[in-house]
Amino acid sequence: MRPEAGLRKVMWNSLPSCLQNVDTAEFKHGEGLMSSGPRLIAHLWMMFCGLASAQPAAVPSIVGTFESDSPGSGSRLRLTCDTQKSCMVQLRAASPQATILHQERYAEVRPASKFQIAAQSLEYTKQQIESKNSQVPDVIAAKDFLRPLLKVNLTPSDCVDLNSKEGPEYLLACPLSSSPWGRTTVLFLGTQLAPCGPLFCQHMIFPLFRTSVE
Repeated sequence: MRPEAGLRKVMWNSLPSCLQNVDTAEFKHGEGLMSSGPRLIAHLWMMFCGLASAQPAAVPSIVGTFESDSPGSGSRLRLTCDTQKSCMVQLRAASPQATILHQERYAEVRPASKFQIAAQSLEYTKQQIESKNSQVPDVIAAKDFLRPLLKVNLTPSDCVDLNSKEGPEYLLACPLSSSPWGRTTVLFLGTQLAPCGPLFCQHMIFPLFRTSVE
């Protein structure tokens, strides 16, 4: 298993079990339907092939440390960037000891060149936040935590690609110029190769809040 796949698996397993439940939701993509699974993998590879010809915008500033707890999961996601091109992603226990559960360093951070799947993922999560499709306490708590996302709109120029070797949109970090949380915020979008659930589809989306400036 590649280290990146390990990070994705650990992040997925860290979510509350209710957020991992599978439903039958599918994404509309172009004239057809694209659900997570083989079609998603094929789409990511197609985007990877087009990376060389992309003309991305300037890299938004992500230097510093940003983190937040995932509601109901007992884990904390931390993004630390000591330069514009070098970042560390850590998954820590949400405890006073903050034990590191998993970490990966990305040394070739670059402007995002693709954003279509991420935009669809963000729209899906917004729709789920507004829906009343679950009475599970953990889902309700997660929706309340993410409700400010309803005011967020992103474009590729707002984001950087942490790990383009796995294909564009695999791991994105998007600094918000105006955060609805009232704090300096980076949205972290991590690809999940799993069916759509009651809150996320194709990307898990976490707001991370600045704790320090490097």
